[in-house]
Amino acid sequence: MSTDTVYYQLQSDLNPYMRMLGEAVDTVTIEDVSKYPIIVAARESLQIGIPLVEQPAPAVNLHVSSLEEFSTKGLIEAARIDRFREVYKDTSQFLCVFLIAPPDGTFVFLPR
Repeated sequence: MSTDTVYYQLQSDLNPYMRMLGEAVDTVTIEDVSKYPIIVAARESLQIGIPLVEQPAPAVNLHVSSLEEFSTKGLIEAARIDRFREVYKDTSQFLCVFLIAPPDGTFVFLPR
């Protein structure tokens, strides 16, 4: 599946939840939990972040996490944290989504 196809499918899957996801990201930043909230999206059960939407496969499961949790759990190497901060986009305009699509995961920034 092409990157564009995955991106548009993700947008379609998340569309019904965009308001809720935006509110979760806003809460993380307003409450000073993190300046770098991350929405984690996967078709399987997740062991990261706080559950927002959990559904049986093949539906998408959504959790809210943060750069700090990703770093603590070794999902982002310490040497790459500064680079992540450089490319991270304004949370008022974009949602940072970590899409787990075996065999790996990828970060995507979706417009709010």
